[in-house]
Amino acid sequence: MKSSKSISLILAALTVCSCGFFAAGCGEEPTKAVSSKEYVVNSYESYADLVKVYAPRTMLGEITLCQEQAYVTDGKASAKFHFITDVKDGDIISSSADTRNVSTITYSAYDYPDEYRYLNKVDYFSVDIYNAEDKEYDLYFGAKSEKTSKFIYTNGARLAAKQWNRIRFDVNPYQYGANSDVIQYDFYFLGMESLPENGATMYVDNFRIGLYDKTPQAPKYVNDSDIFYGGIDVLKFDAQKDMCYVSTSSSAPASRFALCKASYDPAVNVFGTDGALRMDMHPSCLNNKSFWMEESDYNVDVDSSIIKLLNGAKSVSIRCHNPGVDAQNVCLYASYQEGTINESIVEKRVLVGAGETVTITIDDEEILSKMDKLKFGVASWRLTGYSSLYFSGLKFTV
Repeated sequence: MKSSKSISLILAALTVCSCGFFAAGCGEEPTKAVSSKEYVVNSYESYADLVKVYAPRTMLGEITLCQEQAYVTDGKASAKFHFITDVKDGDIISSSADTRNVSTITYSAYDYPDEYRYLNKVDYFSVDIYNAEDKEYDLYFGAKSEKTSKFIYTNGARLAAKQWNRIRFDVNPYQYGANSDVIQYDFYFLGMESLPENGATMYVDNFRIGLYDKTPQAPKYVNDSDIFYGGIDVLKFDAQKDMCYVSTSSSAPASRFALCKASYDPAVNVFGTDGALRMDMHPSCLNNKSFWMEESDYNVDVDSSIIKLLNGAKSVSIRCHNPGVDAQNVCLYASYQEGTINESIVEKRVLVGAGETVTITIDDEEILSKMDKLKFGVASWRLTGYSSLYFSGLKFTV
């Protein structure tokens, strides 16, 4: 006999599936209860602004002030980043294979007003970057948690050649609780191993942040899926609106890189749906052998409003397709916290071969009845280069 909680879940599923509309959708100009206000984190107007830009040992080159108006989007100046590669013996960048392809630019959150540090009030981050080269480069962004020293928010973009790139990274602030303090923001420029002989130049202007006065609520969820054999879809990832309920993070060691992003890709049709969630990623380190035994995943975190719908389910599953040439270690993870120390965890890991599509399922009813965290992702230590994965059909059975 089913528990009363399971019966309630069935009734709730029947109710939401009978509705044919969605109240609001990320990327589709959703109606928000509050509006954010934009602040400039760094405008690169003076050398005092450049002093607040940290270039750890993973960057080789120089940062200077540029006053050529062709490379300024607002104000009188921008920052000129000139990257070079020198892997001769004894050079600092040749001492670690992990760093040769990545240049890291860091902003300490402590150099700016306190309100810039709390992800639960952030609407977006934005930055203007002029790629002066003839080729595209990959850019990633990460926000490192003060509590865990890991990246609780990641995103990325492709920098088009010979033009300004107006980059905006949207945040779902309602996915972050009161302990969402950030200690640093990192930008990662990739492709440093294959730079032109004279190096590569990027002009950076106006690193901005959009902030709410208070944390907004998640958009109202109304499921427009059908009930069918195999489970009830909660997030099909067949439209941009489903991205309102997920965000990306990295559980790689704090010393590694956060090189992953998730987006809705309408061109993907391997699941027979109108698109899918697409994860794009690079290795968190290049010399991965020493990190095989460490927790090192790139994650897609599911919002608590969705998790509540799944409490009491008999199983939760998601489909994954690997379009690459290398097998990937893919994980579905659920947990709940009791007290301040004990955490009960269940995870299912599956090796998804090249070109394969698999369904990953968790059927631990005890944990599913109480879970307060749900995520899926890939083992970053296994990546050997740029990779992508497609996900669709987060569903449950009762």
